[in-house]
Amino acid sequence: VTKTYDTAATPLTRLLRDHPNLVDPHDERALHAALSTANPAQLRRDIDLIQANLLELAKRRGIVATRRKANATYLNKTKVKSTRHTRAFTDESTTHPSRAS
Repeated sequence: VTKTYDTAATPLTRLLRDHPNLVDPHDERALHAALSTANPAQLRRDIDLIQANLLELAKRRGIVATRRKANATYLNKTKVKSTRHTRAFTDESTTHPSRAS
């Protein structure tokens, strides 16, 4: 088995190469301008700063009380003990059997 890999390309390059009719020339120029002015290192620093701010806001908010899950008994694998009988008695049936005629 021989694997062949595509050459490294940006998403914009792949879009223009594989689907040239999807992007009009004005949008293509705007995308090229955005790509040429993008600074990956600065973008990474901005993302890190935003994530740090979000973490700080979450810490300031404190512990949020969560609601107990509806199926917590099932998740804990504990058996619920009932004082009632688990099976109905014969006279407790709501639909009494009838003879077919």
